[in-house]
Amino acid sequence: MGRVFLVVNPETKDCLAAKVVSVYGRMLSVKNAEENVAKIRADLRQEAELQRRLKHHHVATVYGIRNTPSFTFMFMELLPGGELFERIPIGVGLHVQQMFIYYSQILDALHYLHTDQLIAHLDVKPENIMLTRKDRAKLIDFGWAVDLSKNPVLKGPVGTTSYAAPEVFGRCPYSGPPVDIFSLGVTLLTAVTGQRCWSRANPDVDPIYKQWVDRRDLHAGPIFSRLPPDLANFLTRVLAHQPSERLTVDGVRSHPWFRRGLLRRLTPVAPPPRPVSTNRETYQDSLESSVSCRASLQPDAPVPSSQPVYTCLTQADPTANDLRLSQPADMTSMLMASQSANPDDMRLGFSCLMKRMTRFFSALSSVEHTMEVIRAVIIQRRQLRPTSKGPGNLMVQIRNQDHPGTAFRILLYPLAGSILADCRRISGDGLLFHQTYAAFYADLAAMGAVNESHPYLRMILPDQVTTDASGEPPVAPDPTHPGDQTSAPMEC
Repeated sequence: MGRVFLVVNPETKDCLAAKVVSVYGRMLSVKNAEENVAKIRADLRQEAELQRRLKHHHVATVYGIRNTPSFTFMFMELLPGGELFERIPIGVGLHVQQMFIYYSQILDALHYLHTDQLIAHLDVKPENIMLTRKDRAKLIDFGWAVDLSKNPVLKGPVGTTSYAAPEVFGRCPYSGPPVDIFSLGVTLLTAVTGQRCWSRANPDVDPIYKQWVDRRDLHAGPIFSRLPPDLANFLTRVLAHQPSERLTVDGVRSHPWFRRGLLRRLTPVAPPPRPVSTNRETYQDSLESSVSCRASLQPDAPVPSSQPVYTCLTQADPTANDLRLSQPADMTSMLMASQSANPDDMRLGFSCLMKRMTRFFSALSSVEHTMEVIRAVIIQRRQLRPTSKGPGNLMVQIRNQDHPGTAFRILLYPLAGSILADCRRISGDGLLFHQTYAAFYADLAAMGAVNESHPYLRMILPDQVTTDASGEPPVAPDPTHPGDQTSAPMEC
């Protein structure tokens, strides 16, 4: 029920992200549709108003919200670095020290939320951690968040099952901050191993989680055996089954693993960003005048750079019916080189293009031929169900009992003398999507359908820093002895 698009002012080149929710979606034929629409609008406004009051350099900024008869628009800070998930090589994992930087930044955000604002996020996961162009991590998506001054005790399931704390599945009331600490710990474990830890933090239904709770054979298996001893010790404290035994933010900061990480981190935690060229009030005035949003409903088309006002591109997506959406689903519906003859606009498009691992350049000659080959490869995999949504636009549903509703979209763009294939998760589990993408990408590459040497690959793919068994940080090159470098970031 929501998509995210780029919003560009062609005169100032200021960029925002617009989360667009079709408030009706499939509910036109549903009984009490108007009541449901009113609730959706109220939930979105509550989310926006809660996030607008937050002012922290590791929390994404929301500028405002606007309604039309069919859509609700939430305008927020553009984060072109993409999801944290886009930096995690599946099955390999991020370097421990690189992930420590992101972990410490989001921990700062949680301390601000819990202590200064009395807010619990309740859905911390890699998909809800976005990166700026300078690699600063920011927390997004406050759809599950609660005001602890009004609801100090919670009850019932919240967040995402595979990242949620065990107490959210029980019948007893619980506190919000320990849930966030647990979810951030699962995010850390997932990031450094590149694998799913467990499907649910319940020892009665998940054998891997039971192994973790019992501290049994943690040196064995593909996940826990890869953890450095000090990190494993730290994770046993932040992922304690009982909330009362779990570390608090202050406890995390005083733990030896965290303190050592502060001493040897690759780069300092980034300072607060400089203010954007227009302040919040100016954005509000601009949005008031321009976001009556008489936007053309063109599916997944790039945003033209020649329009005289802020341009919103909107389209209802019947497959994405979760209000709690992550930012990056459709961030690359934006300025593309094929749509602009102006070199400055082309540079703007690439500077705003959110880096994502799940894209490649085709080695084939046309959009039609590329889509034909992609569709043939996908059909061979029984768990995938493709549906054409138009020329160069294919939606693929992944049939999986553990993670129902996972789907992604493949969009083809003529770009830079070639065909760019952009694969975007539109709903469901991020790890399953990345595993599926890796499988069909390997099939395409084996057929010679992928251009693996295109000169623009560095512009569209994130840099990668992978982990090793020791957890030691990569050694920075010595400019006086360039041959002494023993470890360097791996690029994908």
